[in-house]
Amino acid sequence: MKKMEENKEYPKTFEDLFKGTGIEGVKDEQGNTHFNFKARKLNNINDFIAGEKRWGIVCKMLEERISQDKKWNVQNHPIVNEWDANSIDKYGIVDENNAKILCNNAAKGGYLTWAHILIEEVSEALHAPNKELMREELIQCAAVVVAMIESLDRNGK
Repeated sequence: MKKMEENKEYPKTFEDLFKGTGIEGVKDEQGNTHFNFKARKLNNINDFIAGEKRWGIVCKMLEERISQDKKWNVQNHPIVNEWDANSIDKYGIVDENNAKILCNNAAKGGYLTWAHILIEEVSEALHAPNKELMREELIQCAAVVVAMIESLDRNGK
């Protein structure tokens, strides 16, 4: 285990992460351990967490969630106001089709930003027709935010 800020330990490998949970990987002929999640073959820890930096971001997010719960207690706000079909528009978030067009145009024009990508994902999440799809889209939003932090750490912008 590696030490993190405030002497907190965090797992460096999937073996460490899943120790004691009953989840075991399968070793191949080269001695590499593989884990299969939803039929996605993970060749090594970097396939999933891209090393210690990504894991550190995830740990910081979890610490922030704990802080939020301590400060505000568990909150159960609605994601959007279901009684108001136009409530999403009031936030100035374009519908998912326009968000995709804006994102694609920015990519084709060479001026794509993480903001384009995040707004497209947020739009898809808030306009999702059901809870299951909304959850999937919100997870994609979280993944984009992690990618944004990684980019910020790498490039400073």
